[in-house]
Amino acid sequence: MTLNDIHRYPSKWQYWVLKNLKKYNVIVAPRQHGKTHLILEIMRAVGFAPGIKNPQMSLSCASLEQVYKLYGEALNEAFGMFSGFKYISAKDTIIEFTRPDGGKVTILLFGSVRNVYGPKGKTLDLSVVDEAGLCKRAHVTEALVPALFIKKGILVVTGTVEPNWYYDFYMKAKRKMKEGSQNWFAFYFKFEDEWSLSCTTQVLRAELKDFYDLKDPEDLRLYQKELLCNWLAGVEGTPFALDYMQMVNSKRFVPLEINPTQIYGTTWDNGAYDAIWFWTLQAGMFQLVDFKSFEDHSIHDVCEWVKNWYLKNNAKPGLHIFPHTMKERQKAHKNYAALAHIVKKEFSKWSTFHGKIIPRIGNINTKLQATKNLLRNCQIDPIRCEEGVRCLQMYSRRVDAKSGAKSNSIKKDQYSHGAEALGELALAFQNGWTQEHYRILAKPDITYRNFSIGLTYPYS
Repeated sequence: MTLNDIHRYPSKWQYWVLKNLKKYNVIVAPRQHGKTHLILEIMRAVGFAPGIKNPQMSLSCASLEQVYKLYGEALNEAFGMFSGFKYISAKDTIIEFTRPDGGKVTILLFGSVRNVYGPKGKTLDLSVVDEAGLCKRAHVTEALVPALFIKKGILVVTGTVEPNWYYDFYMKAKRKMKEGSQNWFAFYFKFEDEWSLSCTTQVLRAELKDFYDLKDPEDLRLYQKELLCNWLAGVEGTPFALDYMQMVNSKRFVPLEINPTQIYGTTWDNGAYDAIWFWTLQAGMFQLVDFKSFEDHSIHDVCEWVKNWYLKNNAKPGLHIFPHTMKERQKAHKNYAALAHIVKKEFSKWSTFHGKIIPRIGNINTKLQATKNLLRNCQIDPIRCEEGVRCLQMYSRRVDAKSGAKSNSIKKDQYSHGAEALGELALAFQNGWTQEHYRILAKPDITYRNFSIGLTYPYS
């Protein structure tokens, strides 16, 4: 595909995307910003490419009704002049027409919710998924991607922000680009960026800023989601949206060096997904320097990884903070030992151990408020803690699907443990227990061969 294949002059950001298209593409852009126009340009480029004799393409949204609503008029206008084209309706699932050179162009239309595996068995040159956050993941990964293998086709996934598989897919594309892959392209376009040449965009921006009350939390969330493409604002029921934006605005996501002269503690959460933050205190401010999550690992493997982290970074261990569940006895371990005692035993083989177990908190709002207070007094390394930040973004209350009411309980998933682990540190800070970190720093005997062990249980 070359820029000479494009029949209409695109705007600046569309030009950039078209120029950089790869095999797998994830394009995130706000409402009313030209995604439909961009998709039509891509379909024209592939549909009329001289090297493709009879191109087959697919266009997917959550439902066929949505395909027609977003693309019906645009497709009729773009391809209606070609031989064999029939103007589409809301129930059509296929578009066919003949190019001037005699090649037959086929566009398959899919509603991904009801027809998840419809593309199976097809051979496609291009697959486009719009409003991807509303579509089924399996439609892309299990149906469309295999359909592109034979012809080495192009996948384009686009839409506004939705904090589900679409976010994971975008992060995967971004990671692949950083690793130097030539097959992946990720583009993230915020409404506030000054890229657009569209006068409509400028007018819409002003109108919507006037419409939304940015002092109202829900209006601010919608404004951040729809116009600024903030993934965090897309999560309904998230308690940390405003705190996250304050951290961004105050530039507290900064690269942090691991200093051998400092001591570094950990804060844990355990369950189906174990999560650990590495932290230190610098001039009264928390610094979160690293994050790691584990799925289906034994406590011994986790302890070994933590030990290797300290040795690799030449860092000295500080205060280790655990949730109340670490005090419970586990049948999976010999003699029904409590996890905290297993951790203490493993750590004592190579370092001084200082630990505190945080008691159960009856009201979740206590932990949430403590975490909010901590986020106002901390810096986070955005690279090493990328997965942990993602956990904070996705952490949310349960939301009733019918009424939209937010529950007082937290949704438990792969993201909740990272946020819960930070909540344990926040509770320790709120109750003054992190002062032990300073006392450890003042002691001269913090070495890897000192076997003094301390494990305390507040309130017990």
